Amino acid sequence: MKLRTGSILVAMVIVGSCGGTESTTPALGDAGCSAGYPEQATSRYVLPYSPGSEFMVGQGNCTDGSHEIDTSQAYAYDIDMPIGTPVIASRDGIVVVVVENWSENNDTPGQENYLIIEHDDGSIAGYYHLTEAGIDVEEGDQVFQGDSVARSGNTGDSSGPHLHFEVATCEDCDTLPVNFGNTREHQFGLDEDDAYLAE
Repeated sequence: MKLRTGSILVAMVIVGSCGGTESTTPALGDAGCSAGYPEQATSRYVLPYSPGSEFMVGQGNCTDGSHEIDTSQAYAYDIDMPIGTPVIASRDGIVVVVVENWSENNDTPGQENYLIIEHDDGSIAGYYHLTEAGIDVEEGDQVFQGDSVARSGNTGDSSGPHLHFEVATCEDCDTLPVNFGNTREHQFGLDEDDAYLAE
Protein backbone atom coordinates (compact mmCIF):
# COMPACT_ATOMS: atom_id res chain seq x y z
CA MET A 1 0.00 0.00 0.00
CA LYS A 2 1.22 3.48 -0.85
CA LEU A 3 0.41 6.90 0.53
CA ARG A 4 1.82 9.91 -1.24
CA THR A 5 0.83 13.48 -0.59
CA GLY A 6 2.28 16.62 -2.08
CA SER A 7 0.17 19.31 -0.48
CA ILE A 8 -2.68 19.87 1.95
CA LEU A 9 -5.02 16.91 2.05
CA VAL A 10 -8.14 17.79 0.11
CA ALA A 11 -10.08 14.94 1.69
CA MET A 12 -10.97 17.25 4.55
CA VAL A 13 -12.97 19.40 2.15
CA ILE A 14 -15.26 16.56 1.11
CA VAL A 15 -15.69 14.56 4.30
CA GLY A 16 -19.21 13.22 4.15
CA SER A 17 -19.70 14.51 0.65
CA CYS A 18 -20.99 11.35 -0.95
CA GLY A 19 -23.02 9.69 1.76
CA GLY A 20 -26.34 8.15 0.82
CA THR A 21 -28.73 11.08 1.11
CA GLU A 22 -31.47 11.35 -1.50
CA SER A 23 -31.26 14.39 -3.69
CA THR A 24 -33.42 16.39 -6.02
CA THR A 25 -32.36 18.64 -8.87
CA PRO A 26 -33.57 22.24 -8.58
CA ALA A 27 -35.27 24.06 -11.43
CA LEU A 28 -32.90 25.77 -13.84
CA GLY A 29 -34.10 29.15 -12.67
CA ASP A 30 -32.74 28.62 -9.14
CA ALA A 31 -30.05 31.21 -8.45
CA GLY A 32 -26.56 29.77 -8.41
CA CYS A 33 -27.23 26.61 -10.37
CA SER A 34 -28.21 28.00 -13.75
CA ALA A 35 -25.55 30.70 -13.85
CA GLY A 36 -21.82 30.59 -14.39
CA TYR A 37 -21.52 27.50 -16.58
CA PRO A 38 -19.00 27.86 -19.41
CA GLU A 39 -20.05 27.24 -23.00
CA GLN A 40 -20.07 23.53 -23.67
CA ALA A 41 -18.75 23.97 -27.22
CA THR A 42 -15.54 25.56 -25.95
CA SER A 43 -15.14 23.54 -22.75
CA ARG A 44 -11.59 22.49 -21.86
CA TYR A 45 -12.98 19.40 -20.09
CA VAL A 46 -14.07 15.95 -21.25
CA LEU A 47 -16.00 13.41 -19.20
CA PRO A 48 -13.57 11.64 -16.82
CA TYR A 49 -14.12 8.21 -18.38
CA SER A 50 -13.14 6.50 -21.62
CA PRO A 51 -14.72 7.36 -24.99
CA GLY A 52 -17.48 4.90 -25.82
CA SER A 53 -18.38 4.47 -22.13
CA GLU A 54 -21.68 5.67 -20.69
CA PHE A 55 -22.45 6.22 -17.01
CA MET A 56 -25.29 7.61 -14.91
CA VAL A 57 -24.97 10.79 -12.86
CA GLY A 58 -25.96 9.65 -9.37
CA GLN A 59 -25.79 13.16 -7.93
CA GLY A 60 -25.61 16.39 -9.87
CA ASN A 61 -24.98 20.02 -9.07
CA CYS A 62 -26.85 22.01 -6.42
CA THR A 63 -28.76 19.00 -5.10
CA ASP A 64 -29.96 18.11 -1.63
CA GLY A 65 -27.52 15.99 0.34
CA SER A 66 -23.82 16.48 -0.24
CA HIS A 67 -23.86 18.88 -3.23
CA GLU A 68 -26.27 21.45 -1.84
CA ILE A 69 -26.48 24.90 -3.34
CA ASP A 70 -24.34 27.52 -1.56
CA THR A 71 -21.90 24.89 -0.22
CA SER A 72 -18.33 24.15 -1.28
CA GLN A 73 -19.49 20.99 -3.10
CA ALA A 74 -22.37 22.58 -5.04
CA TYR A 75 -20.80 21.95 -8.48
CA ALA A 76 -19.40 18.46 -7.87
CA TYR A 77 -20.60 15.38 -9.75
CA ASP A 78 -21.04 11.82 -8.49
CA ILE A 79 -20.87 9.45 -11.45
CA ASP A 80 -22.03 5.90 -10.75
CA MET A 81 -19.55 3.31 -12.06
CA PRO A 82 -18.33 -0.15 -11.06
CA ILE A 83 -15.17 -0.55 -9.00
CA GLY A 84 -12.15 -0.74 -11.29
CA THR A 85 -13.55 1.40 -14.12
CA PRO A 86 -10.77 3.36 -15.87
CA VAL A 87 -10.77 7.07 -15.00
CA ILE A 88 -9.20 9.48 -17.48
CA ALA A 89 -7.77 12.97 -17.13
CA SER A 90 -10.56 15.40 -17.92
CA ARG A 91 -8.00 18.09 -18.82
CA ASP A 92 -4.21 18.39 -19.24
CA GLY A 93 -2.25 19.08 -16.08
CA ILE A 94 0.30 18.09 -13.47
CA VAL A 95 -0.45 15.51 -10.76
CA VAL A 96 -0.09 17.25 -7.39
CA VAL A 97 -1.71 14.83 -4.89
CA VAL A 98 -2.01 11.04 -4.87
CA VAL A 99 -3.66 9.10 -2.01
CA GLU A 100 -4.36 5.43 -2.66
CA ASN A 101 -3.78 3.49 0.57
CA TRP A 102 -7.36 3.15 1.87
CA SER A 103 -9.19 -0.17 1.54
CA GLU A 104 -12.31 -0.72 -0.50
CA ASN A 105 -15.76 -0.40 1.12
CA ASN A 106 -14.29 1.12 4.31
CA ASP A 107 -17.32 3.43 4.79
CA THR A 108 -15.17 5.89 6.73
CA PRO A 109 -15.28 9.69 6.24
CA GLY A 110 -11.84 11.07 5.37
CA GLN A 111 -10.52 7.71 4.19
CA GLU A 112 -11.08 8.08 0.46
CA ASN A 113 -8.44 7.50 -2.18
CA TYR A 114 -8.10 10.45 -4.51
CA LEU A 115 -6.06 12.23 -7.15
CA ILE A 116 -5.61 15.98 -7.72
CA ILE A 117 -4.47 17.36 -11.08
CA GLU A 118 -3.49 21.03 -11.42
CA HIS A 119 -4.17 22.78 -14.74
CA ASP A 120 -2.18 25.47 -16.52
CA ASP A 121 -4.41 28.25 -15.12
CA GLY A 122 -3.88 27.08 -11.52
CA SER A 123 -7.30 25.44 -11.18
CA ILE A 124 -7.50 21.82 -10.05
CA ALA A 125 -9.61 18.76 -10.76
CA GLY A 126 -10.26 16.22 -8.02
CA TYR A 127 -11.07 12.55 -8.62
CA TYR A 128 -12.33 10.87 -5.41
CA HIS A 129 -13.34 7.45 -3.98
CA LEU A 130 -10.79 5.65 -6.16
CA THR A 131 -9.96 2.00 -5.53
CA GLU A 132 -7.08 0.93 -3.29
CA ALA A 133 -3.71 1.12 -5.10
CA GLY A 134 -5.73 2.30 -8.09
CA ILE A 135 -3.84 5.38 -9.23
CA ASP A 136 -1.65 4.96 -12.31
CA VAL A 137 0.34 8.21 -12.05
CA GLU A 138 2.81 9.76 -9.62
CA GLU A 139 2.99 13.23 -8.12
CA GLY A 140 4.79 15.53 -10.54
CA ASP A 141 3.70 13.60 -13.65
CA GLN A 142 2.43 15.57 -16.65
CA VAL A 143 -0.87 14.09 -17.87
CA PHE A 144 -2.82 14.87 -20.98
CA GLN A 145 -6.55 14.96 -21.52
CA GLY A 146 -7.75 11.42 -22.12
CA ASP A 147 -4.82 9.70 -20.38
CA SER A 148 -5.82 6.85 -18.08
CA VAL A 149 -4.92 8.06 -14.58
CA ALA A 150 -6.79 5.86 -12.11
CA ARG A 151 -9.53 3.31 -11.44
CA SER A 152 -12.81 4.05 -9.71
CA GLY A 153 -13.70 2.56 -6.36
CA ASN A 154 -15.82 2.79 -3.24
CA THR A 155 -13.58 4.25 -0.54
CA GLY A 156 -14.39 6.76 2.17
CA ASP A 157 -17.86 8.11 2.94
CA SER A 158 -19.56 6.61 -0.09
CA SER A 159 -23.04 5.17 -0.57
CA GLY A 160 -21.84 2.91 -3.41
CA PRO A 161 -19.20 2.62 -6.14
CA HIS A 162 -18.83 5.93 -7.96
CA LEU A 163 -16.44 8.65 -9.02
CA HIS A 164 -16.75 12.03 -7.32
CA PHE A 165 -15.41 14.62 -9.77
CA GLU A 166 -14.95 18.31 -9.07
CA VAL A 167 -13.13 21.39 -10.35
CA ALA A 168 -12.04 24.30 -8.14
CA THR A 169 -9.62 27.23 -8.19
CA CYS A 170 -7.57 25.67 -5.38
CA GLU A 171 -7.56 22.67 -3.07
CA ASP A 172 -9.69 24.22 -0.35
CA CYS A 173 -11.86 26.46 -2.55
CA ASP A 174 -15.48 26.10 -3.61
CA THR A 175 -16.22 23.93 -6.63
CA LEU A 176 -16.80 25.57 -10.01
CA PRO A 177 -19.49 24.92 -12.66
CA VAL A 178 -18.19 22.68 -15.46
CA ASN A 179 -19.56 21.42 -18.77
CA PHE A 180 -17.94 18.68 -20.87
CA GLY A 181 -17.20 19.00 -24.57
CA ASN A 182 -17.47 15.33 -25.54
CA THR A 183 -21.08 14.44 -24.81
CA ARG A 184 -24.65 15.52 -25.55
CA GLU A 185 -25.88 19.01 -24.79
CA HIS A 186 -26.04 20.04 -21.13
CA GLN A 187 -26.12 23.81 -20.88
CA PHE A 188 -26.42 23.89 -17.07
CA GLY A 189 -24.25 20.90 -16.20
CA LEU A 190 -24.96 17.17 -16.29
CA ASP A 191 -28.47 16.23 -15.21
CA GLU A 192 -28.85 13.96 -12.22
CA ASP A 193 -30.26 10.48 -13.01
CA ASP A 194 -29.29 10.79 -16.70
CA ALA A 195 -26.59 8.75 -18.44
CA TYR A 196 -23.95 10.43 -20.59
CA LEU A 197 -21.97 8.78 -23.38
CA ALA A 198 -18.36 9.93 -23.73
CA GLU A 199 -17.83 10.52 -27.46
